[in-house]
Amino acid sequence: SLAGLIDPITEASVDAACLMTRQLDAPVIVVAAASGAPARALANRRPAASILALPPTEQIARRLSLCWGVTAVVFSAGSAAEHALVFGIQSAKSRGLVEPGQEAVLLADHVGGRADIRAILAGAVS
Repeated sequence: SLAGLIDPITEASVDAACLMTRQLDAPVIVVAAASGAPARALANRRPAASILALPPTEQIARRLSLCWGVTAVVFSAGSAAEHALVFGIQSAKSRGLVEPGQEAVLLADHVGGRADIRAILAGAVS
């Protein structure tokens, strides 16, 4: 547990994303987060799925690429969670992390521009 190192909402959302990933046998978790904290917290849990982080800057992407199991691709901040999931699935497919017919899980922070809201979405890859 990373209690005290990350906020309780992030910790709970990371745990929920891991649970959803296991139940769906999803090969990839897409993390759309302005900071690298959710992706680092996921890496700490060592999920069976690959972690595709979508940070807003190249600097954060380079730092996240050093984390266990994390591939980082710069994605413009402030985009809607649905756009992040679509972009993440396309990026994951192009990197061979997911195939059509499989599921992808998205962990998004700052939903609706609010830092206190997280969302976990899942979608089939076509």
